[in-house]
Amino acid sequence: MINLDMVGVGETIGIMTGSEDADSFVADQAENYVRSIGEPYERSTSTRSDHVPFEDAGIPVAFLNYHEDPNYHTDEDTLDKIQIDNLDHMGTLVTSLTYDLANSHQLPKNNPVAEMAQKKRYHNPEYQHK
Repeated sequence: MINLDMVGVGETIGIMTGSEDADSFVADQAENYVRSIGEPYERSTSTRSDHVPFEDAGIPVAFLNYHEDPNYHTDEDTLDKIQIDNLDHMGTLVTSLTYDLANSHQLPKNNPVAEMAQKKRYHNPEYQHK
């Protein structure tokens, strides 16, 4: 799961998981990519965004953002503050990351997404036994 939020303002790319002991090949790959292009980044954790329930369900996550934004959640948080280069860098990062993950033949064997896809799930329980 790749979560993007707050990508328009800041000088440092944030690569986060929900917990310090998270095993996330998605975040690892994002970190490798950012390191290879020489962008400043920080690897850390956050329990305050949409990636957390996915990580709790065993799905590898990467919450990507830029920080710090001095205008975050203020009246000064306006469109004119967006740094176009940030959008370009983050768009390139996510496009490359998604492409590489989609074409990888070396994803971890314990893949909760693949396991979930193999299970038959029915919206209506009455169809479960047919």
